[in-house]
Amino acid sequence: MFLPRHRRAIQRDASLIPDNLSALRSDGWDGYPNSLRDVLGAIAAGTIKYVVLLSGDEHRGCIATALLTEMDGTPITTVHSIHTAAMYAPYPFANGIDEDIVEQETFEFDYKAKRYHCIVDATRPAPGDGATFLHVRQDGADWKLDCEYAGTVQTLTL
Repeated sequence: MFLPRHRRAIQRDASLIPDNLSALRSDGWDGYPNSLRDVLGAIAAGTIKYVVLLSGDEHRGCIATALLTEMDGTPITTVHSIHTAAMYAPYPFANGIDEDIVEQETFEFDYKAKRYHCIVDATRPAPGDGATFLHVRQDGADWKLDCEYAGTVQTLTL
């Protein structure tokens, strides 16, 4: 899962630097702080729009929105990280739980001699098995992404 980050990966240090020993406790993106920083930095520095990252592995759906801003709070762009639910996950002990992730956080990071803010807000649909459906559509001047988990739809504006 690209974002949000796991509690275990930031328990001692929330920074995106290689000295963050807590990151060693994760095999997700938060376990590789340099790579996470470089991806976020490239998106922010290039003012790349309409970024949606899709992942799966934790047997638990999650939708995170990350606002990348200048240090003065000026918005740059928004990144959406969608983590799909499991099609079939009969073993509860193998599934991610809500307490594993940090649903809301703000952290700073440096990329190419510039500092940025990343403001993350994540939501999780009700636990359960089933397909995750994504539908992109144009609504006037906006692009919308509908994320459907077990009949519940969350719409993101891209």
